[in-house]
Amino acid sequence: MFGYTGRLLRVDLSRDRITQEDTAPYADRFLGGRGLCAKIAWDEIPPHIDPFHPDNRLLAMTGPLTGMPVAGAGRTQFGSVAPQVYPEPRYTRSSMGGNWAAALKYAGYDGVIIQGQAERPVYLWICDADVDLKAADGLWGLDTFQTQQALMKAYGSDVSVIAIGPAGENLSRIAIINNETENAAGQGGFGGVMGSKRLKAVAVKGTGSVQVADPKRLLQTVQRIKQLLPPRTGNPELVPGTYRRTATACLGCPRPCAAIITIPRGQKQEPLIGKTTCVEGRWLLEGWNIPHRDYKNQYPELPRDTPRIKDLASRFGAKIWGDKYGINMWEVTLGLVPWLTLCTAAGVLSAEDVGMPLRLDRGEFWRELLRKIAYREGIGDVLAEGVRRAADALGKGHRYLSHMAHGYVEHWVGRGIQSPLPFPYWILSALCWATDSRDPFSDHHRTYELGYETKYLTHAQERSISRRLYGSEKTLDPDYTHKAQRVIWHQNRCCVDECLILCEFGGFPIVSSEATADGFGFPEVERELYAAVTGLEVTQRELDAMGARVFNLERAIMLREGRSKAYDVGCGVIEYLTNRPDTAGITLNTDQFLEALNDYYELRGWDVPTGRPKRETLRQLGLNDVADALEEKGLLPES
Repeated sequence: MFGYTGRLLRVDLSRDRITQEDTAPYADRFLGGRGLCAKIAWDEIPPHIDPFHPDNRLLAMTGPLTGMPVAGAGRTQFGSVAPQVYPEPRYTRSSMGGNWAAALKYAGYDGVIIQGQAERPVYLWICDADVDLKAADGLWGLDTFQTQQALMKAYGSDVSVIAIGPAGENLSRIAIINNETENAAGQGGFGGVMGSKRLKAVAVKGTGSVQVADPKRLLQTVQRIKQLLPPRTGNPELVPGTYRRTATACLGCPRPCAAIITIPRGQKQEPLIGKTTCVEGRWLLEGWNIPHRDYKNQYPELPRDTPRIKDLASRFGAKIWGDKYGINMWEVTLGLVPWLTLCTAAGVLSAEDVGMPLRLDRGEFWRELLRKIAYREGIGDVLAEGVRRAADALGKGHRYLSHMAHGYVEHWVGRGIQSPLPFPYWILSALCWATDSRDPFSDHHRTYELGYETKYLTHAQERSISRRLYGSEKTLDPDYTHKAQRVIWHQNRCCVDECLILCEFGGFPIVSSEATADGFGFPEVERELYAAVTGLEVTQRELDAMGARVFNLERAIMLREGRSKAYDVGCGVIEYLTNRPDTAGITLNTDQFLEALNDYYELRGWDVPTGRPKRETLRQLGLNDVADALEEKGLLPES
């Protein structure tokens, strides 16, 4: 199998047993990464299972492009029932950059299926054919940095480790799985799933390689990508003042998405081994200023000035401790910080509620609060459930939540924290949010690119590209029409990218480019890469159908968990965007949005009244077995 190792590891912690399985039965229809996770979840994870139950699976998958010299091909895709998802935990995905996926591939495995629960803390050691579960008594209790350093000391500096910190050990719903210092499966609470299985870490050293069907074609395609996606040097504007700026990226990627921060000489330095976590680092640096800057018009009852940490070193230091504890710092900086700041300014929460003086302008306060969350002490026990659940537990503060749907904070919907996106582009975002199982904008940035981020194109060029890709130039019009077809195109392509795996934040799919005369990008790049690596020639239509297959399989998992059109409509997207205007004062038009959602169902081949895929749609996508299973449960729409 060119591009694949052909083997999956299955680790049964309850039985202390490790076996190998063939990748081929999964890869032929589901490619890799996100597709493998969805297929295994459909086959093996019971609906409505508690995320911390031993029968829940923690799936870590690579794709056929993993380990190749391709921009954005260094990610790991995780799947599991996610503790963070609100109001009830449900299956979803999370991904992580870095080097761990490539190490696993070079060790000879396309992915790892983890099930059961160990009697005592363990870690998994993988070195090519040498795979073993080892006692982790000496690692349990260490933070994520210490754990990795200990395993690197034991096995060499070239070992790659994913690990959890105290937050994962204590089953926080917002615990991360960490790799190095800059990479994390941050959203979903998968660190808590790992902790529930008493699995502290997975350390990998791979000395093998992966066979490529057509190396010359692969390198030619890589060269074309480099021409269309020029290298970046990180995001230097994220680090103001005297802080030195350098850049780093995932394995094989010339397009780093964040900057390394070095504290100037003479100031206290944390023992850093990497950079900030992509966008997480950016928002932590700016995050404590957000309530003052973006909320003053939404909450006229609040004072114009709210407490802020002005010292960059203090903010960054708090962020590092959050990473060490293994806490989802996206949830902290874009959820907890604004919420606590606004609740304090409004007099909704007091020092008595929090159990400590509310010195929100001090880095020491946030570091101590993060410690309490990691160890579930006092108010930390409530906040470890995630801010959305914390508001329910405390019975107050709901007005100041930045959580829009599924238990995730708003992201690219033109409001509050993520304010830049204007109308009509946040309509695209809203459709993505309403039909996904999580915050979709860790992997859907290209959905709104055309028209919003393509200032180098003329209006005529933008409309031409829209017509060629989405079937109509009207996807750019400032209204609710023709938005569904654009969203579906990107959802399907995003599934392809997260199966192969390619980093969407790194530029995929390549919709447009400044390097071409007509501004058109390279939308066939996934097909070219897939064919070059695997030797399997497929049409672009066939590859996009594979993406649609994965998306529909994930929808089937949702239906089995109780998902319906009623949930799509009532999950919080409409309420949030109706009650909060964007920066231009525009709010969601509910009736027009519901029409756009109905258009979405029609184009998907789903039943409009229920939001369920039709049997014919599933048949065309090669999911007859899924249709049969849904019919047995009464979850297929009436014909």
